[in-house]
Amino acid sequence: MIGDAVIRNNTIKAVGGSWALSPIAYDRQTIIETDHLNLRWTPIEQDVNNAIFSRPDNLVFAQCGTQIKSLNIYLRDRKKSLKAHGASNGQGVAGAIACGTHGAAYDFGSIHDSVVGLHIIVNKDKSYYIQKKSRQVINETFATNINSTIINDDDLFNAAVVSMGCFGFVHGVMIEVEDWFMLKNYSLTSHKIRPKN
Repeated sequence: MIGDAVIRNNTIKAVGGSWALSPIAYDRQTIIETDHLNLRWTPIEQDVNNAIFSRPDNLVFAQCGTQIKSLNIYLRDRKKSLKAHGASNGQGVAGAIACGTHGAAYDFGSIHDSVVGLHIIVNKDKSYYIQKKSRQVINETFATNINSTIINDDDLFNAAVVSMGCFGFVHGVMIEVEDWFMLKNYSLTSHKIRPKN
C-alpha cells in the first residue's frame, strides 16, 4: 500500500478509532484503517537487553490499531496493568499516545510516557525500531524479527513519540507495563470534609 502511494505521489493517512471530532483523519487519496492491526505480544527474554531491563514480562508490543480496551484485557490476563489510564477505552493505542489523551497519575504522565520503543514504516522497503540510546530496552534480535533497523537515539525517540505520524506510519509501540493493580474510587460530599486546624 505504501509503495503504491509513493508511485502515485499520494498522501497517506491512518484512521484509528475515529474519535476525532474534525475530519482531520480523512483523505481523498489513501487511508489506512488501522483497526485490523491489533496484534499484541510480550517479547521473549532473548529480545530484551537484560542488563538494562530485567523484566520482559513488563513489556508489551502492540500494533497501532490495538484498542485500549483489548490491551487492558490482554494485560489483565497476564496480571499486568498500564501505568496510567484515562476514562475511555475505545481509542487505538497509537492515537492515544500521539494525542496524549489517556490519563495520568500523581507521579507519572499519560500513556505516552510508558512507551519505550516505536516501530515506524517509512516506505515500502524500510522500517525502523526507535528507542532511547540512554535506555536500550530491546536488542537487535527483536528489530530483525519485525524486519526493522534499530535506531538508538534519545532526541529522535522523543520527537517520534509526539510526531503524530510525521516520521512515517507508526505500525506498533513497545509499552512498559507494571504488575496488576486495581483502583478504588471514593466520592465525598463537601459537607463531610473539614479543614485541618
